[in-house]
Amino acid sequence: MVKLDYKKIIITLLIVAVFAVIVYFIWGGIAGPETPLPAGTPSSSSTLPEAGSALPSAGTSTGNIPGNTISFPADSDPISKVSSQPVSGYWIDPQTEGIFYLDASGRVFLVNKNKGGEDTEIIKQGVGTLNTIEVGPNSQKILAAFGDPRSPRWGIFDDVDQTWRPLPSTVLNAVWGENNGTLYGIVQNGGVPALASIDVSKSDISTKILIKDFRFEDVQLSFLSPSTLFVLERGSSEYSSRVWGIDTSNLSIHLLLDSRKGLTISPSDDRRVFFSFQGNVFHILDPRTLNTITPIPFLTVPEKCAFGGVVAYCFVPNSQNFKSAALPDDYLKSKIYTTDSLYEVNLSSGGSVSSDLPKTVNNELFDAISPKFSKGFLYFINRYDGYLYALNLTSDQFSQAGQNVGD
Repeated sequence: MVKLDYKKIIITLLIVAVFAVIVYFIWGGIAGPETPLPAGTPSSSSTLPEAGSALPSAGTSTGNIPGNTISFPADSDPISKVSSQPVSGYWIDPQTEGIFYLDASGRVFLVNKNKGGEDTEIIKQGVGTLNTIEVGPNSQKILAAFGDPRSPRWGIFDDVDQTWRPLPSTVLNAVWGENNGTLYGIVQNGGVPALASIDVSKSDISTKILIKDFRFEDVQLSFLSPSTLFVLERGSSEYSSRVWGIDTSNLSIHLLLDSRKGLTISPSDDRRVFFSFQGNVFHILDPRTLNTITPIPFLTVPEKCAFGGVVAYCFVPNSQNFKSAALPDDYLKSKIYTTDSLYEVNLSSGGSVSSDLPKTVNNELFDAISPKFSKGFLYFINRYDGYLYALNLTSDQFSQAGQNVGD
C-alpha cells in the first residue's frame, strides 16, 4: 500500500492557492474595475418578458398625465424638434394630449411640452428593438413587436397604467380588432400556423382558433370595422404581392388585389383611407373597395403619408435617387435617403393638390416618415437624425407658403 505524505499535499495546495490569488489581483489590475450601468440604462439582454412574468417597472411619472400638446404662437417658427431622444415609434393620446415614444432600445418616454426640457422616462427598462407599432382603437394603448422580425415578441403598452403586457410566445403576428380588448393574429397551433382571435380584455389572455391551417407567410394584417381582416403580402420590387380579405363573421376568404410588383398598403390611423404604392405609382384608396379615390400627381410611399379630417398630407421626395431606385425596397431598407416637399390632397374638393412646405423648412434636410396629424400640427420622424418634429400648420409662415400645384 502506498503511504501518502499529507504534509507535502497540504504544502502543494497552499502554494496553488497563493498563486491563484496573485493571478486574480494581477488580472484585475490589467482589466480595471467593472463600470456599473447608470440608472435607467438597459442592458444588451433586455427583453420583453413572457406572459405572466414580471414586467418592466414604470419610471417617475405615474397617474394622470398632463396635457402635452405643443403650442406655439402663429408667428413662431413653423417647425420644431419635439423629442429630446431619437424616436423608433410614437403615438399621441387624444384624451390626455400626451405624446409618447419609444427609443432604439424600447424605453418609453413622454414628451416634455416645455421646449428645451428633457422628456420624462416612463419605462426605464428597454424591451428590445422595435419592429412595428400600431395604436389601439382608443389611442391609449399600442400593440408592438420587438426583436427578430422573423420571430418577434409581441406586447401591449397602456399609457394610462404605464405598463407593458406581453402576449404569449405562440403569437406570430397580430393586429387590433374592433376594440381594445380584441386582437386578430396568426398563432402557432401544434406546430401549424393558425388564424385566431385573441381576447386581451381580461388578466388571462385567451385565444380562439378561427382557421386551423393558415399558411400565409411574411404578411401584414390590418382590420377594418366591423368585420374585414386584410392580409397583405409584403411588397417588393423583385416579386409580386397580393391582398386578401377575410370576413371575420363567416371566415370567408376573398382575393382583393391580384399579383402586383412592389405592392405596399398602409391604412391611415382612422382607417378612412388606405395609402398604396404599386407599380411605381402612388394611390389613395377607398378601404371598402380598394379603388383609387382620386388621381395623384406625385410619387411617394405610404410610410410618408397621414390623413386628417378630409386632407391627406404626404411628404414627397424631391431627390432623383428616389425616382430611379428599386422601390419600395431601397427606401425601406435605408439604402437611400430623400429631401421632401409636403403636399396636401383635399378629398372634399375633388382631390385638389397643393404644396405647402415653407421655404424655411424645405431648405432643411428632412426625410419624413410616420407622419401624424393632431390639432393643427403634423408630426413626423426625420430619418436623418431620428428625432420627432412638429410642423405647425397654423403658423403665418406656413399659411403664406401654400400654392396650388401647377400655379
